[in-house]
Amino acid sequence: MTNKIISSVIANNNDRIQYDEVCKRILADKFIIAKILKHTLPEYKNYSLKEIVDNYIDGSPLISTVAVNPDEKRNGEFVETLNSENVIANEGKVTFDIMFKAIVPETYERKHMFINLEAQKAFNVGYPIASRGVYYCSRMLSKQYGEVFTNSRYDKLQKVTSIFLCNNVTDKVHKNTITSFELNEHNIYGSITTDKSAYDLLSVVIVCYNNNDNNTTNELINMLSVLFSNKINADKKINMLSSQYGIPMTTNFKGEVNSMCNMSQGLIDLGIEQGIEQGIEQNTINSMFYLINNKHWDFKDCFEMYNIPEEKQATYIEAVNKMINNSNI
Repeated sequence: MTNKIISSVIANNNDRIQYDEVCKRILADKFIIAKILKHTLPEYKNYSLKEIVDNYIDGSPLISTVAVNPDEKRNGEFVETLNSENVIANEGKVTFDIMFKAIVPETYERKHMFINLEAQKAFNVGYPIASRGVYYCSRMLSKQYGEVFTNSRYDKLQKVTSIFLCNNVTDKVHKNTITSFELNEHNIYGSITTDKSAYDLLSVVIVCYNNNDNNTTNELINMLSVLFSNKINADKKINMLSSQYGIPMTTNFKGEVNSMCNMSQGLIDLGIEQGIEQGIEQNTINSMFYLINNKHWDFKDCFEMYNIPEEKQATYIEAVNKMINNSNI
């Protein structure tokens, strides 16, 4: 690969990373979070967006900073600081996209819920999203030892929730759906009833939407479709988010929306977002070659990053492997 191509690949990848970070900052807006909580978690469905923001979202959401895996965190980061290494300085480490605490309404004690939002570019990524959600929730539970509870005080565990927002979903089965996975009591023999608070400690929610389809009857799906549409300009988005979905407009939020739209258009102009509608795009293959050969990514990560449909993935694998083989000659 020539220096010119490598420079182009790095620049394009940096553009995409910057675009992803802007999208995460928009999702981390407290009113956007409130809308998501209201329409996905039963604990918040009866509250207004303002009530959720003012009374229940505790502190500021953290973006791409909290490490998922146990060898990638510092002591005390999860509850006290919810902070870890910088995402750029430690590329290759797995971090939660957005992490925050929320107070659970109507609880006798001041109980918190630890919530993780994940922005997915696609639903079919080579593994079940639900399985990843269970793993993320398990990590959020185990991180509480030593910080929320010690010894055998499992009664102090706080509920955890991982919400995956999957964009660009086109298949009719999953498109425009919201699905929740939870723990439930089932009597195998005999009949007892256990206090739900003892086991209602984990939930995974998967929201599947398409950024060019905002004509459903679900307000959250429609809002996400508008927010991330590449066919609606910034001014119209801002107006729709305010007038139709009750999102207050601050100068900072408007600026982020404008930045996202400008960067999205820039990516389209570069041919990155257009993908492979007219065949294999050599620039994407070059990018994948660089990430796999130089940064030790795997194909699954690349397919997710470039939103490559499953039926096209074998072609990309063949093309990238050919480049790798040629580079080793």
